Amino acid sequence: MEWLTVAALLAASARAWVVRARLGHAAARRVWCALALATLFGALEEVSYGQRLLGVRSPEWFQLHNTQGETNLHNLRVGGVKLNRLVFGKGLVAAVACYLLVLPALYRRSESWRARFGRWALPLPRGRHAAAWATAALVAWWLREPHNRAGELGEMAGGVVFLLILLDPLDGPP
Repeated sequence: MEWLTVAALLAASARAWVVRARLGHAAARRVWCALALATLFGALEEVSYGQRLLGVRSPEWFQLHNTQGETNLHNLRVGGVKLNRLVFGKGLVAAVACYLLVLPALYRRSESWRARFGRWALPLPRGRHAAAWATAALVAWWLREPHNRAGELGEMAGGVVFLLILLDPLDGPP
């Protein structure tokens, strides 16, 4: 599942770079550049920046502060707080919920928001994207106790669904 997540995020990053190159409006290019960088960051985090592939040992600081002893940010424990749960868990869940539910509702209800999203070329999720993400989240939640890889399922589904959003957004291809 981890490799499927990486593949989906790398594909999403590549798609975002291609779209960015075609856009004329500076704000839209910045949005798609941010999407490309964010998905590339996610893919690199998943593989600990190639650490295992290259056989590189983590620096001592990461061995002490990373719950898996790897060189990445999402498994850090700072002051007894797991960044994965705080930032990449609760924070990301809130951002994803807003992205899946609030932004498409604004787009559908207001001409001024449609114009703004059009200027930014922000790819908005369709209802089926939100349903797929919600279904994956429910399955991951249901599997949380008997299987210790439920989080990986959620990450993989999130990466795949985000790629699908970039390929077929509600507001049409940029």
